[in-house]
Order: sequence, then structure tokens, then C-alpha cells
Amino acid sequence: MTHCRKKGNRWYYRVTWTDEEGTHHVERAGGKTKTECLQAWREAMVEIQRRGELRKTASLQFGDALNEWLEKEVSINSKESTYDTYSSIIRNHLPNTIQSIPLKKITTSVLQDWLNNQRVHYSRSTVHSCYAVLRAAFNWLVKNRKYLAENPMIDVTMPKMDEIPKSIRVFTADEMSAIFAKWPSGHRYHLPIALAYYAGLRLGECLALTWDNVDLTAGTLTITSTLYDHQGLPILSKTPKSRHSIRTITFGNKLKKELLMKRWQQKQAQCQAGQFYIAGPNGGFVCDRGDGGVMTSNSMKWFGMWCKKEFGSGSFHCLRHTHATMLREQGVGLDYIAARLGHSSMYTTAKFYDAITDKREKEVVELIDKVF
Repeated sequence: MTHCRKKGNRWYYRVTWTDEEGTHHVERAGGKTKTECLQAWREAMVEIQRRGELRKTASLQFGDALNEWLEKEVSINSKESTYDTYSSIIRNHLPNTIQSIPLKKITTSVLQDWLNNQRVHYSRSTVHSCYAVLRAAFNWLVKNRKYLAENPMIDVTMPKMDEIPKSIRVFTADEMSAIFAKWPSGHRYHLPIALAYYAGLRLGECLALTWDNVDLTAGTLTITSTLYDHQGLPILSKTPKSRHSIRTITFGNKLKKELLMKRWQQKQAQCQAGQFYIAGPNGGFVCDRGDGGVMTSNSMKWFGMWCKKEFGSGSFHCLRHTHATMLREQGVGLDYIAARLGHSSMYTTAKFYDAITDKREKEVVELIDKVF
């Protein structure tokens, strides 16, 4: 039986299969030569045997397949922030030269060579993000959509990149004094800084915190959500970064005084603004713009800029690092710090906060002098 025939300058192949809807006859372009056409016919037959049908995936471009994964998988089963992150990686780091390749032409060697080439242009974390997105996307395209018989990412390895590990930035006592002097009580930056420093909250957790989740009598904060920027607009996520991030944190008298002062300041602002005061959800936002309105992470960008100007480095997240490091230096266990920070694994906590700090180094030197 002839499966291929030439029409004009191209060869075409014909396949037939039967399912519950009846018998299907399909003819498709197979290439410029008979050899190419026979190869295309064999691949089509393998797909029919594997799936029971032949889908129109020959012309499906890799970029279109990625968009389908984003819309039909990531947008439904992941957080909004995850969707934004994956979309940004695909948009900014996967060039059209890769996205325009037909999905069936994407091979392990194509992906490996592209990833290897990214070492020249990007940091290890960025390359690893691209690697992770490709693995997740192809896993779905193969197992869920069944667009490919084999996963080309299975044998792709993360390129080796020799980088000196970056040490975490911890603010000194003098730097914290300067920070609180720059943004004193009453400034909209003050309470987010205090929450991160005294309780170890992430920025998004600070901004999402509402008064219903603050127990001033028991001295606890309950973290149930996070807030992030989406194209300049604040998005309040129903849950924080992960399920482990849902937690209750105890706090001391210093943070209690800050919270009581903020509560009083908000009541004063509400009296002055009257009907123009913005009443937030669940008792209102603890950290607001001064009129009850929600802050965004973009609102805090000047903090990092000021730290780099005054100290040479630093960001809002360094306040969280400082909190955890100070606890560790006082002998607090890694398991407690991990639970307090909302880490999913104690390994993550140990990786960042079980390092040798100046204080611990000095203590060991003093111990050595006594022992030896």
C-alpha cells in the first residue's frame, strides 16, 4: 500500500485510523523528499498507536505550547504570583528563535545547548529558573496533553556554574538605629520595618496583615495571606508563600508598643479623614498608606535604595535575615526558627542562618583560648 505521494514540489503521507466516531483518513505534508515523508508517516503511525488518534500538533510552535501550559495548568493550579513569575521568565528569557520552533522539533540537544549558552548572559539563579520552568512545562505537555511521545527535558542537566555563594546581609545594631531614625513612628515605612525586624515577616506578609490577625493580649500574629504587585496593582493572595508559611508568631513588648501606637495613629487619621478614610478588610490593614489604603511592595522600593546609598547594600528582606540571625546567635534552635519564618524545610533555615557570624567566631576564639 502506498503511504506517500508527490504533489508539486512536496511529498504527502496518508494515514487511517478507526475510533468510536468512525474511520478517519488524513493526508498531511511530509517534506520535500520521499525519505522525509516516510519518516513523518512512521512518526504519525507511532502516535496513532500510542494515543488512538492523530492530533494537529505538527505545526504547533513551542511558544504556543508554553502559553497553553500557562493558561490551562499554571493559572488554575498555582498562585497568581507563580503565574506572573513563569510568564516573565518565558517572556524575557526564552527568545523567539526558540519559541518559534515546532514543538515536535524540540529535542534534548536543542534545550541543553540553549541552557548551556545562558551561562554567559545570566546568573545561576536565573538559569536554574529557566531550567525549572522548562521541566515543569514539558512534564505537563507530555503527560497531560500527550503532545510528545518522550520528554526532551528528562536528560537535560543544569549547567555547571561556578559562583561564589553570596552571604546573607545582616544589619548591624548601628544600622538598625539609623534605619529607625530615618523612618520614625508615624512614617508609613516604620511598622513594616518593625514587623520584619522584630517578627521576621516577609514584606508581602507585612502588607497583607490585618488587625483581625493581631492578638495584642496574647502577643501573637497569625499569618494567613500575602500581598504582591501585579503590574503595579496590589493583589491579596488567599494564602501566603506556601502552606508552611501559615503560622502564628509570638512577639514581645517592643513590637506590642509599635502596634499599639499604630492603632492609635490609625484612629486619629480616621477621625480626621471621616468618610474619606479607606476601611480595609478584616479590621483594616495594619500597614497602610496613612489613609487606611493598602500599601504595595513597590511602595517600599525607596527603603532598598536608601540602604544601598547609606550602607552600600541592603534590602527589606535583610530585616528578616537580621531577625533570624540574631535568634540563632542567642542559641535558638533551627527547628524553632524554621517554624517562625515559615520555611518548608529546616535545610533552608540551616543553609542561611547556621553560618559562622562574627559573634559566634569571637565566642569560639575565646573558647579555644580557654581550652588550649
